[in-house]
Amino acid sequence: MRSIAAIVLVLAAAGGAAFFWYRPAAAPAASGALDFTLTTLSQAVAAAAPGSELRDIPDTAAVGGGWRIETSRDGRALLESPDETLVTLDQNTELTVVAHDADARRSKFSLAGGRAWTRVKKLFDQDELYEIRSSNAVATVRGTSFSFGYAAGVTTLLVAEGIVGILALDPETGQPLTASSTLVHAGQKAIVDDRLPPSERIRVAALTTEDMESEWYRFNDPDGSPAPAPAPPPAPAPAPTPMPAPAPTPEPSPAPAPLPAPNPPPPPAPLAIDAVAPDTVTYNPSGANAVQIAGSGFSGATAVLVGVLAVKFEIKDDGAIWLFADSSISPGTYAVSVRRGSEEAKRDRALTILPQPDRSDESGANPNQDPPPGSAATN
Repeated sequence: MRSIAAIVLVLAAAGGAAFFWYRPAAAPAASGALDFTLTTLSQAVAAAAPGSELRDIPDTAAVGGGWRIETSRDGRALLESPDETLVTLDQNTELTVVAHDADARRSKFSLAGGRAWTRVKKLFDQDELYEIRSSNAVATVRGTSFSFGYAAGVTTLLVAEGIVGILALDPETGQPLTASSTLVHAGQKAIVDDRLPPSERIRVAALTTEDMESEWYRFNDPDGSPAPAPAPPPAPAPAPTPMPAPAPTPEPSPAPAPLPAPNPPPPPAPLAIDAVAPDTVTYNPSGANAVQIAGSGFSGATAVLVGVLAVKFEIKDDGAIWLFADSSISPGTYAVSVRRGSEEAKRDRALTILPQPDRSDESGANPNQDPPPGSAATN
């Protein structure tokens, strides 16, 4: 059975890092702006511009889109963006700045191996995005603090603050597995393991004392502390010497109390869209692209729109919906909307559909051709 991987909607597999727009063989886009500051916390740290060799960074350096950063077995580094997002790279880590748009405050990273602890300043604009991805998981977040690590086909996500959505991917195609996605809250962790079947690929559990007392966790969250162990129950007091009670004066029986009124049902969660993943797909004239929407209040959804066109969708739970963008939606950039009765949540410029690459001059099969689309669902 072939191995299968995962996405973190923050946003891992043995085949190396892949990129969010499902072109695993493509190189990260270079950016002329060096918007990030790389600081060496402990030696050795090296970095390379696109197409260049790695060079040692003894103290600080300016880096940008397409740059690759590596730390040695003793090295640690800090990557800081202009919007005050901080990424701490652990020892033996390789991270690539896949893309960065300083004006739109949209950042994407690829983790080939090791660990990165991210502190994302609260994002207020709905178009802002922070994404980090390993070869079997991608995380997309809006204001949070978490550790994201990958090694030997296993991605480990530890969430200290906020909420992170995680979605499993097939490492051979980069396509998401619709049966493997969930939201991970503060105080929880998720493990994405390629050795498990797709329906069990993501395991979520509470952070343990061992997790929070680890050197890596303490290094990045020194104020965090595990929940104290429950105190042992107090020793029972000695039983008092029984005394005969006086005979009670008979009283009239009280009238029966009225039955309590039934509790009203809880109100539905507010309808909101937090993230769309992937946010870029390639037009498929013979099938549909599966895209996940993360947010809240989706259980009663009645329609999902890409632009002004209603599309087929599948509700996973109250915080996740799959939409299926078929060939009726031409290449372009669209808003994504979810309707629940008269309510509507909308995220502008949330999904870009790229035209198919021109292969008219090629003969034979193209090894970099996009994989066939996943299964479709009906609403």
